[in-house]
Amino acid sequence: MLAFQNHKAVVPSPATASIFAGVTPSFVNTTDTSGYELGTHFKTTVAGSVVGLRYWKGLTAAETRTLRLWRWNGGESGTELASVTVIPATGVTGWVTGNLASPVALTVGQFYTASYGKASGQSYAADNYFFTSPQTFGAFTTPTDAGVYSFLGVGAFPFGKYQSSCYYADIVFQPA
Repeated sequence: MLAFQNHKAVVPSPATASIFAGVTPSFVNTTDTSGYELGTHFKTTVAGSVVGLRYWKGLTAAETRTLRLWRWNGGESGTELASVTVIPATGVTGWVTGNLASPVALTVGQFYTASYGKASGQSYAADNYFFTSPQTFGAFTTPTDAGVYSFLGVGAFPFGKYQSSCYYADIVFQPA
């Protein structure tokens, strides 16, 4: 895993793509006393690789987060494919990105999940009723209720759903 300090909000370069490119959460400083893994289910319509993972950070203290990429096996099951740890700077808001040590090739049509861990007391971005139907974001498609969480804690595959919420877990994708 890689650790990053003094991270800035990073927008994907024109050569890469992300699910939420150009999207800004409306509710960015949600807190909770429990630890969760928060994620987004998605699939790609073009061949390529995930080269990084990202999440939206509100104006809170520098909070170490581990970002994960999973192959969604359907239902409540997923296989972790890659992870990266990031340590963003205090006072920075926006997208925080961690580059993967090695790109992960995606299979067109297969569902995957991008996620990040949120420990007890850490903030996160969320918008309820965001995924009330399937959506298309460029080369990416999300199912209804694509925003998922794990009440089993940080590091567990996220599969729970709450009010069709979006938790702004994202990828940095390099088309083939």
